[in-house]
Amino acid sequence: MRKLNKTTGITFLLTLLLLSFACDKEVSVSPPDPPVTTGYIYIDSNPRGADIYLNSRNTGRHTPDSLKWLEGTDYTVTLKYPLYRDTVFTIRIDEKVRQEIFVDYTNNPLMYGRIQCESDPKNATIYMDGQNTGKVTPYILGHISPGSHQITYSFPGCRDDSVKVTVESDKTKWAYVKLKDTTVWVNYNTSNSGIPTNALTSILIDQNDVKWIGTFGNGIIKFDGRNWQSYNSGNSPLPNNFITAMAFDKNMHLWIGTNKGLAELNGDNWTIYNKTNSMLPEDYINAICVGRNNVIWVGTEKGLVQIDGTNWKLFNTGNSPLPNNSIQSLATELNGKLWMGVLAKGLATYDGQVWGTFTKESAGLPGRNTTALAVGQFSEGVWAGFVCTLPRGADEGGLAVRDNGTWINNYYSKLPSRIIKSIMIKDNIKWVCTEAGLIKFFTPSRWDVLNTANTQLPTNNISAISQDSHSWMWIATETAGLVKYKAR
Repeated sequence: MRKLNKTTGITFLLTLLLLSFACDKEVSVSPPDPPVTTGYIYIDSNPRGADIYLNSRNTGRHTPDSLKWLEGTDYTVTLKYPLYRDTVFTIRIDEKVRQEIFVDYTNNPLMYGRIQCESDPKNATIYMDGQNTGKVTPYILGHISPGSHQITYSFPGCRDDSVKVTVESDKTKWAYVKLKDTTVWVNYNTSNSGIPTNALTSILIDQNDVKWIGTFGNGIIKFDGRNWQSYNSGNSPLPNNFITAMAFDKNMHLWIGTNKGLAELNGDNWTIYNKTNSMLPEDYINAICVGRNNVIWVGTEKGLVQIDGTNWKLFNTGNSPLPNNSIQSLATELNGKLWMGVLAKGLATYDGQVWGTFTKESAGLPGRNTTALAVGQFSEGVWAGFVCTLPRGADEGGLAVRDNGTWINNYYSKLPSRIIKSIMIKDNIKWVCTEAGLIKFFTPSRWDVLNTANTQLPTNNISAISQDSHSWMWIATETAGLVKYKAR
């Protein structure tokens, strides 16, 4: 064996001494492992889902859940639940002991809230979440669970109305509603009824008081006073959802004009007519009316169509004295004489043999575009509504009345609007629908204007009006739904 030299040997010995000293020191100063804490809490609540805080620190846990490995000491536990008062309690944790805590919010009277119920008029019956409370306004409902509740008020002669109330623990929330008087006015719109749209074009009422309502883009709506039913191109053969005209014939078949053809509804049976399967010259239907002997008259952009049973006939500028092929409005007298609003040409008439015309120049009409027509069945005369022609000033628009063979044309300067949408004559009263309100004519020189300023009409833009067998007026508006009005 080779001998170590002196220097190498000393270095080796010093290294062994240092290693030995280091190992001895590490073992001697290491602390013992701490004992495992075994404190344990199981927390549950009613309602469940409360956030669990321990010593004001959010544990990120929710009831029911457990907190484990807790040291034996006192802890403050806080349960937080939305809209409820915080629940705070102190608990001592004993090691190796499992403790269970259950907090029932429903047993604490301070967890409940109150609702102060008030209405105009007073003494309205109070319903909460659909249940009759047996109380009337004004009244404070107590012991109400926190959360969202619907309070509904009912009063004779008024429409039921509701308000949503969010109740919190130990607080009083106010629930006030001004009820709408339905003895004169009732409004139906998408927020308070089953009507699918507020944009309406027309309305008719059948012999059973069922309302048939035309819309801008939602087809036909049927309303029997309780139930709403829609007919559109998705659930019926209706060719298009934009309704341009409607009329009932003598057999109570409903004729419906759209911008893509003509529909006939007989009970549940549909018949669709268009330019490919009938004598319609154009699929855009402007007007429909029913004349003597149940003859159906249809106005289109390309002529006038007569439907007499299965016989069809087309009138246009090429085969008749029609001054223009665009027929905008139609109405018939009891004797069968047809009145037509003709685009840019005023009025035309046809009695089956003789044609006639009335224009701005020949009869002093206030306009050239006749958008609305109504013919009295007795002595009410012919009422014609116009719109102004652009550029403004070409004519004024407004209203003209033919009474005993004479035209009265001075209404346009006195009416609230020169844009006439439709006209109805009923019981010698003339109802004129405009974009500035509803005009009720008693005589050609005496009228009332109904608008948002003096009635409960929700808008001044009125599309059409009809009357049921109980003398209620049903008003279709262009933007605010359907209105029921008890005329006085």
